[in-house]
Amino acid sequence: MTEWPSMRCAATATTPLRSRLTSVSLFAARHPRFNVFCSIPPQAFSACRQRIISAILWTDMAKHFDMVAQLKAKIEDEMVLTEGIIITLQKPYLEGLLLHASDISNPLLSFDLSFDWAVRACDEFFQQNRLEEKLGQPPHMPTFAAFDLYNVAKCQVNFIGEFPPWFTGHPLSHLPPETNEFLCMHTHSKMQIHREKNVDTEAMTENTNPSPNSHA
Repeated sequence: MTEWPSMRCAATATTPLRSRLTSVSLFAARHPRFNVFCSIPPQAFSACRQRIISAILWTDMAKHFDMVAQLKAKIEDEMVLTEGIIITLQKPYLEGLLLHASDISNPLLSFDLSFDWAVRACDEFFQQNRLEEKLGQPPHMPTFAAFDLYNVAKCQVNFIGEFPPWFTGHPLSHLPPETNEFLCMHTHSKMQIHREKNVDTEAMTENTNPSPNSHA
């Protein structure tokens, strides 16, 4: 049980909702009828187990920027193109890229599907806070009122809000005009907030590290 990566995860140790889900899953897996590996040959068990663990890690939003950086490095340094076909990427890596791309593309689905998905994602945060409050603990997960204070990649619900509506690749003509207008205004306002934060950060850096010629 201790070999499973999530059992060593800090979030599992500190958040009751994830701990409860993990405990229930491990308890159910003790029964032979729930053994999903019963039809897998023993010699293939290790590879199959690692594939499942990798699939879970590929959907970890906190690793998003690391995944992007790794892919850029492969494109710039390792890939060899022959007649436009990438020949150096291995199947497990490509499989992981597809899983991650599918996971972050949920907000780009049709509005009905993406809305239901967003509600389920938000509900997980609410349920987490409720359980912690019952235990007398301070909420470990961010509250909706302070999402802009958190890094986009570290908060999946905030990550949803960073997708401009025109990224869907089709006009939102099925939405009421006022909804369309609200989405565009919301996106522009969030982009402006991040631009202002970047400008403030750059100004603070310049003030902290003056150039050598600043005393001339």
